[in-house]
Amino acid sequence: PITIVNDVRSIVMHGTSHKVLYNVGDALDTSVGEIEVTRAVGSAEVVALNDGRVAVTGFDSSAEVASLPLTVTFTENGIPATTTYNVEVRDMVTSLTMGDLLNKTVYKYNEPLDLTGATINVVRGSGSATIQVTSDMVSGYKPAILGDQTITVTYGGLTTSFVVTV
Repeated sequence: PITIVNDVRSIVMHGTSHKVLYNVGDALDTSVGEIEVTRAVGSAEVVALNDGRVAVTGFDSSAEVASLPLTVTFTENGIPATTTYNVEVRDMVTSLTMGDLLNKTVYKYNEPLDLTGATINVVRGSGSATIQVTSDMVSGYKPAILGDQTITVTYGGLTTSFVVTV
């Protein structure tokens, strides 16, 4: 018998569904994303990145990288075809909680907020840290309004809060 093989001519990334942003310590996610396989004859075929004929190599999330090139290899009939795409690895904040509260939580009318002693617990892909709260992180304090006030602390795109009384 004669076997006719419709050889793969090229592959390219298909669409924009593939994951391109990772946190330090993340695993490669091939559950989303596709390649377009063009053969010598016929229509192109869309193949998922997690298909058994596809291998994605070059991934390393152990440190931040602005543009990490990954190689996608599609192998059929023992013949590989490759393409590349870039991902970014950031050390993103994944959790934010209040650590130590302020030394002072009760204020007189029009008294400025004193952040002495206030810390936040920050969890990133690379690990945890305790950070001193600074004035540029806080919002919501109104020294001319009497009563309990919820003060918001924003860091790394996440927020937590604490209460003071004026």
